[in-house]
Amino acid sequence: MLRAHLCEFALRFRIQFHAGAGAHNLSRRYDKDAWIVERDFPTNFSSNSSQAHSAFITERGAIIGKIARRTLLPGAPIPSNAVAEPKVVLNGAKVKLIFKEGGLMIMTYGAALQAGAAGDVVSVRNLDSGLTISGIVQPDGSIWVSGG
Repeated sequence: MLRAHLCEFALRFRIQFHAGAGAHNLSRRYDKDAWIVERDFPTNFSSNSSQAHSAFITERGAIIGKIARRTLLPGAPIPSNAVAEPKVVLNGAKVKLIFKEGGLMIMTYGAALQAGAAGDVVSVRNLDSGLTISGIVQPDGSIWVSGG
């Protein structure tokens, strides 16, 4: 019984490894939280296999400008969950809070209670009232707050 499970595991691993063979890999090592920039990226990163697996990155544009969530090794396929958008708001940072509805626009400042990339929902403590609110991180680092 144990031997059958081990054989099944080995077969699944082999299938997953070969599925990633059409995916592309890096020419150098990227440590966790390293920014992946175009000048350090191989120019021959293009899909040469029609069986590229969706669990691996197959497009050069899908990785440039991202942050490595874990160590990425040269020569190994890059799983899609191994990279993330860069954080534009850091935990504890002072951020601009913007509320806009109709013709009314209110701006104030808050302290981010968590880090977030553009489009993420984060919690922020309003510095004036002390209340904790949540909003959507904008590419410029401000937080859009909605009423409701």
